[in-house]
Amino acid sequence: MKWNWKKIKRIADRNALFLENIPEDFIDGDVEMSEEELVNLLWLLIDDMEAEDGKIKKSRKNLFMINQVDNIFRSFALAGGLLLLTKLIGKFQKVIANVFSYFGEIIGQSSKFDKAKKSVLDLVNRRLGIKNGEAVKGGYVSDLLEMTEVKNQTKELLYQTILSEPSPTALKKSIKEFISGDEDKRGAIRKFYARFTGSSFTYIDRMATFEFATAYGLTQFIYYGTIIKTSRAFCRKKINGIFTIEEGLKWPYESPKPLGISNATYNPVIDMGGENCRHVAFFLTDEMADEMRGKGFSGFNG
Repeated sequence: MKWNWKKIKRIADRNALFLENIPEDFIDGDVEMSEEELVNLLWLLIDDMEAEDGKIKKSRKNLFMINQVDNIFRSFALAGGLLLLTKLIGKFQKVIANVFSYFGEIIGQSSKFDKAKKSVLDLVNRRLGIKNGEAVKGGYVSDLLEMTEVKNQTKELLYQTILSEPSPTALKKSIKEFISGDEDKRGAIRKFYARFTGSSFTYIDRMATFEFATAYGLTQFIYYGTIIKTSRAFCRKKINGIFTIEEGLKWPYESPKPLGISNATYNPVIDMGGENCRHVAFFLTDEMADEMRGKGFSGFNG
Protein backbone atom coordinates (compact mmCIF):
# COMPACT_ATOMS: atom_id res chain seq x y z
CA MET A 1 0.00 0.00 0.00
CA LYS A 2 1.26 3.48 -0.85
CA TRP A 3 1.17 5.77 2.17
CA ASN A 4 0.60 9.51 1.99
CA TRP A 5 3.31 10.25 4.54
CA LYS A 6 2.94 14.03 4.27
CA LYS A 7 -0.78 13.83 5.10
CA ILE A 8 -0.18 11.34 7.93
CA LYS A 9 2.50 13.57 9.42
CA ARG A 10 0.22 16.61 9.05
CA ILE A 11 -2.54 14.86 10.99
CA ALA A 12 -0.08 13.68 13.66
CA ASP A 13 1.39 17.18 14.04
CA ARG A 14 -2.08 18.71 14.27
CA ASN A 15 -3.16 16.22 16.94
CA ALA A 16 0.03 16.64 18.97
CA LEU A 17 -0.15 20.45 18.80
CA PHE A 18 -3.79 20.42 19.87
CA LEU A 19 -2.90 18.34 22.94
CA GLU A 20 -0.08 20.71 23.84
CA ASN A 21 -2.22 23.85 23.60
CA ILE A 22 -5.64 22.75 24.81
CA PRO A 23 -4.99 22.60 28.61
CA GLU A 24 -3.86 26.23 28.75
CA ASP A 25 -6.54 27.35 26.28
CA PHE A 26 -9.22 25.76 28.43
CA ILE A 27 -7.93 26.81 31.85
CA ASP A 28 -6.82 30.37 31.01
CA GLY A 29 -9.66 30.87 28.53
CA ASP A 30 -12.91 29.07 29.27
CA VAL A 31 -12.35 28.62 33.02
CA GLU A 32 -11.16 32.18 33.57
CA MET A 33 -14.29 33.51 31.83
CA SER A 34 -16.51 31.67 34.33
CA GLU A 35 -14.85 33.12 37.43
CA GLU A 36 -16.59 36.49 37.35
CA GLU A 37 -20.03 34.90 37.65
CA LEU A 38 -19.10 33.06 40.85
CA VAL A 39 -17.43 36.16 42.31
CA ASN A 40 -20.59 38.20 41.69
CA LEU A 41 -22.76 35.60 43.43
CA LEU A 42 -20.48 35.65 46.47
CA TRP A 43 -20.46 39.45 46.51
CA LEU A 44 -24.26 39.43 46.69
CA LEU A 45 -23.95 37.31 49.82
CA ILE A 46 -21.54 39.83 51.35
CA ASP A 47 -23.96 42.67 50.53
CA ASP A 48 -26.60 40.94 52.71
CA MET A 49 -24.30 40.63 55.73
CA GLU A 50 -24.69 42.80 58.82
CA ALA A 51 -22.28 45.73 58.93
CA GLU A 52 -21.63 48.43 61.52
CA ASP A 53 -19.35 51.44 61.30
CA GLY A 54 -18.17 50.27 57.87
CA LYS A 55 -17.19 46.82 59.06
CA ILE A 56 -18.69 43.36 58.64
CA LYS A 57 -19.92 42.33 62.08
CA LYS A 58 -18.55 39.21 63.72
CA SER A 59 -22.12 38.20 64.44
CA ARG A 60 -23.83 34.85 64.68
CA LYS A 61 -26.05 35.79 61.74
CA ASN A 62 -23.11 36.60 59.47
CA LEU A 63 -21.24 33.43 60.42
CA PHE A 64 -24.38 31.40 59.84
CA MET A 65 -24.82 33.01 56.40
CA ILE A 66 -21.59 31.29 55.29
CA ASN A 67 -23.67 28.13 54.89
CA GLN A 68 -25.36 29.82 51.93
CA VAL A 69 -22.14 29.23 50.00
CA ASP A 70 -23.41 25.69 49.38
CA ASN A 71 -26.43 27.07 47.52
CA ILE A 72 -24.29 29.60 45.66
CA PHE A 73 -21.99 26.89 44.32
CA ARG A 74 -25.04 24.80 43.44
CA SER A 75 -26.48 27.70 41.47
CA PHE A 76 -23.16 28.31 39.78
CA ALA A 77 -22.93 24.62 38.81
CA LEU A 78 -26.35 24.78 37.16
CA ALA A 79 -25.40 27.83 35.12
CA GLY A 80 -21.76 28.78 34.52
CA GLY A 81 -20.39 25.46 35.73
CA LEU A 82 -22.59 23.45 33.40
CA LEU A 83 -21.61 25.65 30.46
CA LEU A 84 -17.95 25.23 31.39
CA LEU A 85 -18.22 21.46 31.49
CA THR A 86 -20.07 21.45 28.18
CA LYS A 87 -17.03 23.18 26.71
CA LEU A 88 -14.70 20.72 28.45
CA ILE A 89 -16.59 17.70 27.13
CA GLY A 90 -16.53 19.28 23.67
CA LYS A 91 -12.75 19.49 23.87
CA PHE A 92 -12.50 15.86 24.99
CA GLN A 93 -14.66 14.93 22.00
CA LYS A 94 -12.26 16.84 19.74
CA VAL A 95 -9.35 14.84 21.15
CA ILE A 96 -11.17 11.60 20.35
CA ALA A 97 -12.16 12.86 16.88
CA ASN A 98 -8.48 13.56 16.19
CA VAL A 99 -7.61 9.99 17.17
CA PHE A 100 -10.31 8.69 14.81
CA SER A 101 -8.96 10.91 12.03
CA TYR A 102 -5.46 9.48 12.38
CA PHE A 103 -6.53 5.84 12.46
CA GLY A 104 -8.96 6.44 9.61
CA GLU A 105 -6.04 7.61 7.48
CA ILE A 106 -3.72 4.68 8.20
CA ILE A 107 -6.36 1.93 8.35
CA GLY A 108 -9.35 3.15 6.36
CA GLN A 109 -13.07 3.21 7.11
CA SER A 110 -15.00 -0.04 7.52
CA SER A 111 -17.62 -1.70 9.72
CA LYS A 112 -14.76 -2.84 11.96
CA PHE A 113 -13.57 0.76 12.19
CA ASP A 114 -17.05 1.91 13.23
CA LYS A 115 -17.21 -0.84 15.86
CA ALA A 116 -13.83 0.23 17.26
CA LYS A 117 -15.00 3.85 17.38
CA LYS A 118 -18.07 2.88 19.41
CA SER A 119 -15.91 0.85 21.80
CA VAL A 120 -13.60 3.83 22.31
CA LEU A 121 -16.48 6.26 22.89
CA ASP A 122 -18.10 3.89 25.42
CA LEU A 123 -14.79 3.53 27.28
CA VAL A 124 -14.11 7.28 27.37
CA ASN A 125 -17.64 8.04 28.59
CA ARG A 126 -17.27 5.49 31.40
CA ARG A 127 -13.95 7.00 32.47
CA LEU A 128 -15.37 10.54 32.36
CA GLY A 129 -18.51 9.49 34.23
CA ILE A 130 -20.97 10.34 31.46
CA LYS A 131 -24.12 8.34 30.76
CA ASN A 132 -26.74 9.29 28.19
CA GLY A 133 -25.10 12.68 27.87
CA GLU A 134 -25.33 13.48 31.59
CA ALA A 135 -22.81 13.46 34.44
CA VAL A 136 -22.98 10.42 36.72
CA LYS A 137 -22.99 11.34 40.42
CA GLY A 138 -19.54 10.73 41.90
CA GLY A 139 -17.91 10.50 38.48
CA TYR A 140 -15.07 12.60 37.09
CA VAL A 141 -17.28 15.19 35.39
CA SER A 142 -19.67 15.38 38.37
CA ASP A 143 -16.79 16.06 40.77
CA LEU A 144 -15.53 18.86 38.52
CA LEU A 145 -19.00 20.36 38.39
CA GLU A 146 -19.43 20.41 42.18
CA MET A 147 -15.96 21.83 42.98
CA THR A 148 -16.32 20.68 46.59
CA GLU A 149 -12.72 21.55 47.42
CA VAL A 150 -13.04 25.16 46.22
CA LYS A 151 -16.41 25.50 47.95
CA ASN A 152 -15.00 24.40 51.31
CA GLN A 153 -11.98 26.69 50.93
CA THR A 154 -14.32 29.61 50.18
CA LYS A 155 -16.34 28.94 53.33
CA GLU A 156 -13.18 28.77 55.43
CA LEU A 157 -11.89 32.03 53.93
CA LEU A 158 -15.16 33.80 54.71
CA TYR A 159 -15.18 32.47 58.27
CA GLN A 160 -11.60 33.47 59.06
CA THR A 161 -11.93 36.89 57.40
CA ILE A 162 -15.24 37.77 59.09
CA LEU A 163 -13.67 37.07 62.47
CA SER A 164 -11.34 40.03 61.83
CA GLU A 165 -14.36 42.26 61.05
CA PRO A 166 -13.18 43.60 57.66
CA SER A 167 -14.91 46.26 55.61
CA PRO A 168 -17.29 44.92 52.94
CA THR A 169 -14.87 46.18 50.29
CA ALA A 170 -11.94 44.34 51.87
CA LEU A 171 -13.94 41.11 52.14
CA LYS A 172 -15.02 41.38 48.51
CA LYS A 173 -11.41 41.95 47.49
CA SER A 174 -10.29 38.84 49.40
CA ILE A 175 -12.96 36.75 47.73
CA LYS A 176 -12.12 38.04 44.26
CA GLU A 177 -8.39 37.43 44.74
CA PHE A 178 -9.10 33.91 46.00
CA ILE A 179 -11.49 32.95 43.20
CA SER A 180 -9.93 34.85 40.28
CA GLY A 181 -6.30 35.37 41.30
CA ASP A 182 -4.39 38.20 39.64
CA GLU A 183 -1.99 38.81 36.76
CA ASP A 184 0.76 36.79 38.45
CA LYS A 185 -1.18 33.79 39.72
CA ARG A 186 -4.25 31.73 38.95
CA GLY A 187 -7.26 31.79 41.24
CA ALA A 188 -8.84 28.84 43.03
CA ILE A 189 -11.05 27.69 40.15
CA ARG A 190 -8.27 27.67 37.59
CA LYS A 191 -5.94 25.93 40.03
CA PHE A 192 -8.63 23.31 40.68
CA TYR A 193 -9.29 22.66 36.99
CA ALA A 194 -5.57 22.76 36.16
CA ARG A 195 -4.91 20.01 38.67
CA PHE A 196 -7.78 17.79 37.56
CA THR A 197 -7.84 18.45 33.80
CA GLY A 198 -4.27 19.47 32.94
CA SER A 199 -3.15 15.98 31.94
CA SER A 200 -6.61 14.59 31.20
CA PHE A 201 -6.58 15.57 27.53
CA THR A 202 -3.38 13.63 26.92
CA TYR A 203 -4.68 10.70 28.96
CA ILE A 204 -7.90 10.54 26.93
CA ASP A 205 -5.86 10.59 23.72
CA ARG A 206 -3.60 7.78 24.90
CA MET A 207 -6.49 5.69 26.20
CA ALA A 208 -8.44 6.04 22.94
CA THR A 209 -5.30 5.34 20.92
CA PHE A 210 -4.50 2.19 22.90
CA GLU A 211 -8.07 0.92 22.59
CA PHE A 212 -8.05 1.44 18.82
CA ALA A 213 -4.63 -0.14 18.40
CA THR A 214 -5.72 -3.15 20.46
CA ALA A 215 -8.83 -3.60 18.29
CA TYR A 216 -6.62 -3.80 15.20
CA GLY A 217 -3.76 -5.74 16.75
CA LEU A 218 -1.26 -2.92 16.19
CA THR A 219 1.87 -3.15 18.31
CA GLN A 220 4.31 -0.60 16.85
CA PHE A 221 4.18 3.13 17.50
CA ILE A 222 6.10 6.37 17.27
CA TYR A 223 6.97 8.17 20.51
CA TYR A 224 5.79 11.57 19.37
CA GLY A 225 5.66 15.21 20.40
CA THR A 226 8.03 18.11 20.94
CA ILE A 227 11.00 18.59 23.22
CA ILE A 228 11.05 21.64 25.47
CA LYS A 229 13.51 22.96 28.03
CA THR A 230 11.98 20.92 30.87
CA SER A 231 11.66 17.64 28.92
CA ARG A 232 13.08 14.73 30.89
CA ALA A 233 16.08 12.72 29.75
CA PHE A 234 13.94 9.63 29.07
CA CYS A 235 11.70 11.50 26.61
CA ARG A 236 14.67 13.12 24.89
CA LYS A 237 16.07 9.63 24.30
CA LYS A 238 12.83 8.13 22.96
CA ILE A 239 11.32 11.03 21.01
CA ASN A 240 10.39 10.23 17.41
CA GLY A 241 11.60 6.66 17.71
CA ILE A 242 9.64 3.61 16.53
CA PHE A 243 9.00 1.00 19.24
CA THR A 244 6.88 -2.04 19.96
CA ILE A 245 4.69 -2.35 23.03
CA GLU A 246 6.88 -5.26 24.13
CA GLU A 247 9.94 -3.00 24.01
CA GLY A 248 8.08 -0.31 25.91
CA LEU A 249 7.24 -2.65 28.77
CA LYS A 250 10.98 -2.77 29.56
CA TRP A 251 11.39 1.01 29.85
CA PRO A 252 10.81 1.21 33.63
CA TYR A 253 13.94 -0.91 34.05
CA GLU A 254 16.14 1.31 31.88
CA SER A 255 18.19 4.36 32.74
CA PRO A 256 16.93 6.99 32.22
CA LYS A 257 13.43 5.69 32.84
CA PRO A 258 9.85 7.03 33.06
CA LEU A 259 9.21 9.06 36.22
CA GLY A 260 6.56 8.60 38.89
CA ILE A 261 5.16 5.31 37.61
CA SER A 262 4.63 1.81 38.99
CA ASN A 263 6.80 -0.75 37.25
CA ALA A 264 4.17 -3.44 37.78
CA THR A 265 1.30 -1.54 36.08
CA TYR A 266 3.29 0.50 33.55
CA ASN A 267 1.75 0.72 30.09
CA PRO A 268 4.09 2.42 27.58
CA VAL A 269 1.20 3.81 25.53
CA ILE A 270 -0.85 5.11 28.47
CA ASP A 271 2.04 6.22 30.69
CA MET A 272 4.75 7.13 28.15
CA GLY A 273 7.44 9.11 30.04
CA GLY A 274 5.53 9.00 33.31
CA GLU A 275 3.91 11.67 35.44
CA ASN A 276 3.16 14.93 33.56
CA CYS A 277 4.65 13.61 30.32
CA ARG A 278 3.28 15.55 27.31
CA HIS A 279 4.07 12.97 24.63
CA VAL A 280 1.75 10.58 22.82
CA ALA A 281 1.89 7.42 20.74
CA PHE A 282 1.04 7.27 17.05
CA PHE A 283 0.58 3.66 15.99
CA LEU A 284 1.77 2.20 12.71
CA THR A 285 0.80 -0.91 10.82
CA ASP A 286 3.67 -3.39 10.49
CA GLU A 287 3.95 -2.48 6.80
CA MET A 288 4.24 1.23 7.66
CA ALA A 289 6.89 0.56 10.29
CA ASP A 290 8.88 -1.65 7.90
CA GLU A 291 8.76 1.02 5.19
CA MET A 292 9.88 3.70 7.63
CA ARG A 293 12.80 1.63 8.81
CA GLY A 294 13.67 0.62 5.25
CA LYS A 295 13.90 4.27 4.24
CA GLY A 296 15.89 5.13 7.31
CA PHE A 297 13.14 7.37 8.68
CA SER A 298 13.30 8.65 12.22
CA GLY A 299 9.58 8.65 12.95
CA PHE A 300 7.55 11.10 10.85
CA ASN A 301 10.44 13.51 10.45
CA GLY A 302 12.26 11.45 7.84
